[in-house]
Amino acid sequence: MTSFRRAATVASISARPDTDREPDKRPLGLLKDGRPRPAGHMAGPIAWLLQSVVPNAWRTIRPHITWRHLLAVLGATYLFACWGAVIFERRFTYQPDPSRVAPEAVRLSGVAERILTTPDGQRLVAWQAKPKPGQPTLLYFHGNGNALTYRSGRMASFQAEGYGVLMLAYRGYSGSTGGPAQATILADARFAYDTLRADGLKPDDIVIYGESLGSSVAVHTAAAIPARALILEAPFTSMVDAWKQFVPYLPVGLLLHDRFDSRAVIGRVNMPILMLHGERDRLVGFELGRALYAAALEPKRFESFPEAGHTNLYDYNAIAAVRTFLVDVKTGKLAGTVGRR
Repeated sequence: MTSFRRAATVASISARPDTDREPDKRPLGLLKDGRPRPAGHMAGPIAWLLQSVVPNAWRTIRPHITWRHLLAVLGATYLFACWGAVIFERRFTYQPDPSRVAPEAVRLSGVAERILTTPDGQRLVAWQAKPKPGQPTLLYFHGNGNALTYRSGRMASFQAEGYGVLMLAYRGYSGSTGGPAQATILADARFAYDTLRADGLKPDDIVIYGESLGSSVAVHTAAAIPARALILEAPFTSMVDAWKQFVPYLPVGLLLHDRFDSRAVIGRVNMPILMLHGERDRLVGFELGRALYAAALEPKRFESFPEAGHTNLYDYNAIAAVRTFLVDVKTGKLAGTVGRR
């Protein structure tokens, strides 16, 4: 019994932390045996995992891996990417800012907020400015991101020219109810046009204007109804082509629901067309705008801005191109030309 107690005492003492031992004063660059620490050497449990467990596990399974296994992994990864494109398509396509801000809060005068109640009961927020005598009203469709407040400078530029504006917020944007989708956006665009007609405007009083995503909304609307002219800012041929710029390895033509195929319908647009595009556009490639222009009927005009990107065309005097175009449409001087500014 005595020897058992002595053994237990020794075991207990040996299990205690050795608080009396001198701390390890070796430089951090040395191992326990005094040899220099090799370059890239790590210490701790992560180092043990990366330097011991992972390599040993790889050596164990490596002989059993075949090309079939690698192809299966690649195939699963590809299918997962396709699944992600389907599931998150509208999250990528639409990036709404739901903030509802009054026009006067961003120092816009002569602009009123207007609520349009759709046939299915949704409430759409719009900003409206009245035209000066003899000037048209722009039916404006915005891009895929931000809120109406982001276009307040654009609205002020149009007002300075004397144009009227009805700037519609899609469902889910700027306080509009519901959620965005191609079918409802196009239906709401037509509803906004009908609202202007109900206000007493004639087709020749209305210019349809689309920015980025809104360019496709504008093309589809102009293909179905009469108006004075169509203006497209940073347009694209289709959403499929726009996606292919970023994920060329995915079969987006088979995956996307909201295709916004402008090229398929622009041939039915029977009015003068102006296209504005920045040559440094990294979101909607310049070549997509040129391809859509090639598919459009005369009379048409293409204005390129060598220093502009996707959203800053008005920093490079795009309003002058709009002004000249609308004057030429009104006076009948428009010819199909390709210009540079």
